Amino acid sequence: MMTTTVWWDINGCPVPDDYDVGKVGPCIKLALAKLGIDGPITINAMGDLKEIPDQVLKSLASSGICVSYFPFNIVLYTGLLMDYYLPPDNTQVFIMDYHNLLKLSAVVFSLKERGYNIVLVCPEEPAKEPPEKLPEYAGLDLHRLPWESVLQDAKISETCSVNCRICHLGFSSLADFTVHLNSEKHANLVDAMFSEPPKIDYEDSSEEDEDLDEQDDPKKQKT
Repeated sequence: MMTTTVWWDINGCPVPDDYDVGKVGPCIKLALAKLGIDGPITINAMGDLKEIPDQVLKSLASSGICVSYFPFNIVLYTGLLMDYYLPPDNTQVFIMDYHNLLKLSAVVFSLKERGYNIVLVCPEEPAKEPPEKLPEYAGLDLHRLPWESVLQDAKISETCSVNCRICHLGFSSLADFTVHLNSEKHANLVDAMFSEPPKIDYEDSSEEDEDLDEQDDPKKQKT
């Protein structure tokens, strides 16, 4: 059975803020499935984890991704992989930025000679350095994917349906809803609804009640 190992440089290819980190793993697997790559897939997210927010690391780990601290250049690590024997039917997926992919060329050529299936993923670069102009990989039978296209199903939709029951208003975006929650009108309505009721002096009110009772009951009226 063909197995697939993903090497993801989490510093060079971070997850944008408007994407759901928990969906990254399934998105990577879906993108590979579209290429006809199935079977067991192991995803390794590597890098200087001190630069990654704790919540992001927790979401990645809980989604089944293996998160590893490796503060050095990930190309160095992939070079070390050449010292280990891996089955020839194995697929290697490298998710790196454009410049690290350039440095990875020697590793890629060596893996191809040994019969590995290679998939390269990197962010879209400016027109002056587009990924399709990687001369080191010319003529190699491998797949290249933009990181943005891999993550497309993980993008958080800006369209939603949220309501403010205090103001009886509905919103179709979280941004508009947040603006409303921070508005003075909303704050005033909340204060009016949840403000403390006036305090009652029960001692004074009890005396007034007694006076009223005497007026209503002729038997209690003073002679």
